[in-house]
Amino acid sequence: MHPQRRHRTWRIVKSHKRWTRSHRPSEVGPAQAKTAAYVESSQRMSMRRIPLVLLWVLAGLWALGIFSFVHARVNKWDFSHYYLSATALRSGENPYTTDLAPMGAALGMQVDEINRATYPPTFLLCFEPLMLMRPVPSYWTWFGLNVLFLGLAFVLLLRNGRFDFAGGMSFVALAILYPPLLNHFKFGQSQIVVLLCLVLMMSSLRRDNQALAGILLAFASMLRVFPIMMVGYLVVERKWRALRWTAAGLATIGFLTLMLVGRSRSLSFISVFGFLTSRYWYDQPGNISINAAVFRIFWWAFGTSLSPALDLLRQGAGIAVEILLLAVTARVTNSRAQIQKGLDPRAFAQWVVATIVLAPTAWYHYLVLLYIPYALIASAAYAGKAIRRAVWMVISSYAILWMDIAGTLSAVVPYSAPRFVILLLRERASVSLWMAYVATYWFVSDGSPQLWNSACDVQKPTSREGDL
Repeated sequence: MHPQRRHRTWRIVKSHKRWTRSHRPSEVGPAQAKTAAYVESSQRMSMRRIPLVLLWVLAGLWALGIFSFVHARVNKWDFSHYYLSATALRSGENPYTTDLAPMGAALGMQVDEINRATYPPTFLLCFEPLMLMRPVPSYWTWFGLNVLFLGLAFVLLLRNGRFDFAGGMSFVALAILYPPLLNHFKFGQSQIVVLLCLVLMMSSLRRDNQALAGILLAFASMLRVFPIMMVGYLVVERKWRALRWTAAGLATIGFLTLMLVGRSRSLSFISVFGFLTSRYWYDQPGNISINAAVFRIFWWAFGTSLSPALDLLRQGAGIAVEILLLAVTARVTNSRAQIQKGLDPRAFAQWVVATIVLAPTAWYHYLVLLYIPYALIASAAYAGKAIRRAVWMVISSYAILWMDIAGTLSAVVPYSAPRFVILLLRERASVSLWMAYVATYWFVSDGSPQLWNSACDVQKPTSREGDL
């Protein structure tokens, strides 16, 4: 090759190398990569904080609304019944046979048609210390205790679920906005005490402290009776030690109640069941137990004046549905117990929902117990281990109650709508509970064995790909 041509070729190659070197992407060191990741994470977090702040603004306004609303409920149901029943018990009378109307009139407290005690003697015995105060300070003490117990339940649910900050705060805000919570504080109810007992029971079983779990279940059952259905969970999970402690706790608390309240007054509580399961209370849409729902369906289908044969069929249908639901719950949780060793929080959540459904009488405010399955499903969804249909069913269960409170459905459905549609609208609370049961059923039955770690023990996802 000619020398000049060879020199020209060499200059072209050299300039190309120089251009390639100058346009080569610069290598990023570990420190720069870490800084870039931090900046990206901060931007992502700032975008998530905006809806979180808005959600908490709504929750704060809602909480202030609850606080201002309950000011007018100091002398109303159900706190007035607690106070008057415990006062009668403390004064030596039998609250289950004594007319509470004169005492209510003297203290300026509402009684109306429920003029006798309807709560277990153990609950009234535990409520007696509040009788040392006048009704108004007693009411606000009870209100403060409920707020404290609710906060403790939220802390334990978030700790078990291991939400991150944004996820945990979002769950708490949505829990405050949950309509049954307003209903609970409106009536000064006691289901938050049961909620805390069940959350503590679940945490105790997670630590394999079966003795404490059994005592907590016994205490909750003596307070409100219906939590005794959680014994089915202990049987299915073969928690025999917890079951023995539950029996021992029931015997001990029952003996103490008989000693302090008296045998005659304690046994008088049995007569209350006939009143609580009467037609008047079963006809209320707020009564969401499955037995009450079946009875109302019969009354809607065949009229309120049922023949003896139809009434017998109605009772048989109620019992059959309860047995079927109990069998389905036991079967699905038993199949999971053969896979999952130790605590199975999904099965625990299934039994919590079944306990509400199978209660002899259950009211709208009982739905605050659904915080347990809601928290577990939300935790698993955050980790990408909850199927979409369970998550969407939970969202529907939550949203339908808000539509109820806003009156949206009632506004758009005319009076000439089919009876079936009107029945569904009237039974929105029961529909919400059944949606929660179906969601929890899917949550339990669709968990694959390799993912069948406790929803409380799942690791936080490193990316958002698993989010729903």
